[in-house]
Amino acid sequence: MKKYLSILLALCLLWRRIVAAYLRGMPFILFLCSCVALLGCSLITSYFYHAAKYEVSTAAAVMFIAFGLWLLIKPYGLSVAGISAGCLCMALAVGCRPNAVFASALTPILLWVNTVKGRSRYLALTCAILPYAAVAVPLMVYNYARFGSVREFGSSYILTTSHMPSFSLANPMSQLYLAWNGFKNTLFAPIDLSAAFPYVLGTGTFSFGSAFPKRWYNGHVGLINFPVFWTLMFAVKAFRKAWGIASEKPLAILCTFMLPLGVFIAIADCLAVGMSIRYQTDYMYLFLIPSLVCGFWLWEHYGRRAGIAKVMCVLCILSALIALPLPSQGEVWPFWPEVIERLRYWAW
Repeated sequence: MKKYLSILLALCLLWRRIVAAYLRGMPFILFLCSCVALLGCSLITSYFYHAAKYEVSTAAAVMFIAFGLWLLIKPYGLSVAGISAGCLCMALAVGCRPNAVFASALTPILLWVNTVKGRSRYLALTCAILPYAAVAVPLMVYNYARFGSVREFGSSYILTTSHMPSFSLANPMSQLYLAWNGFKNTLFAPIDLSAAFPYVLGTGTFSFGSAFPKRWYNGHVGLINFPVFWTLMFAVKAFRKAWGIASEKPLAILCTFMLPLGVFIAIADCLAVGMSIRYQTDYMYLFLIPSLVCGFWLWEHYGRRAGIAKVMCVLCILSALIALPLPSQGEVWPFWPEVIERLRYWAW
C-alpha cells in the first residue's frame, strides 16, 4: 500500500507542477479529472498483484522518475541543488529498473529548455553527470561482483518463462516482427469484455516468432481503448501552435519528445521480455501527460469553451473507469477477498 501511495503522490505532484508552470487557467474540476485519469490510466494498480520484492523495485523506478521530472520542470530556471536532486532521482530509477534508462533521455531536454545559454548550461551538465556517476559506479561494481559483468543486471539468472539472453537467437525478421507487434499492440490492442465482474480485461496477444525464445504474453491493452488518448489526434495542431508561444514552448518540446520515447520503450519491452499490462506502467505516463496537455490546449486555443472542458472531464473519468480493473487479469484482486466477493455479488 505504501509504495502505491508514494507513486500516487509523485504523479500528483508532477502534474500539479506542470499545470502551475505551463497550464495556468485550467479549471479546477478539469484538474481533478485529469489527476484521476493520470492515476487510473497509468495502470499502477498492477503493483498490488505481485510479490513484494519484485514490485518494490519497479514501483520505486516509476516514483523516482516522477519525482525527478517534478524537480527538473521549472520554467524560471533550475538551481544547482534542483538539478542535482532531479538527476539523482532519474539515476536511482535506473538502479531500480534498468529500462528506466530510456526515461533519462528527458533529462537533457529539460536541462536545455530550463537553463540559459552560456556558462550555466555547462554547470547544469556537470551537476547532471555527477549524480549519474555516483549511482552508475557502485551499480557496475555490484553487477561485476555478483554476476561477473558490469552490464549484467541478473537477466541471465531469471528463473521464469522468459530468458532474456536467449532472445538474441531469434532471426532478424522475427525481431522486426516483434518490434512491429509491440508498436501495434501498444496503440491498437483491443480490450476483452466479460459478462462477469470486473467486465473489462486485457486481451491476450499472440506473436508469431516468439515461441522460441519464449516471451511473456499474458495480456495487453492499446491506447485507443482509453478515450483520454483520443486528444492525441489533434496533437500536431495543438503542439505546432504551442511551439510558437514562448510560455508554452518548453512544455510543447517536452511532450513532443515524450510520445516517441513512449513508443520506443514499449518496443524495447516487447523485444526484451514480451507484453503484459504490468509492463505498460513503464511508459503509460509518457502518453498520458501529452494527451492531457493536448486536451487543455484544445480548450484554451478554441476560446476556452465550457463544452470542451466538460468533454475532457468525461473522457478522463471514463478512461479511469476502464483502466481500473485491467491489471486484475489473471491476478489476485488488490483488495481484501471478502470485499471483492461482495462486489461480485452486487455486480450480479
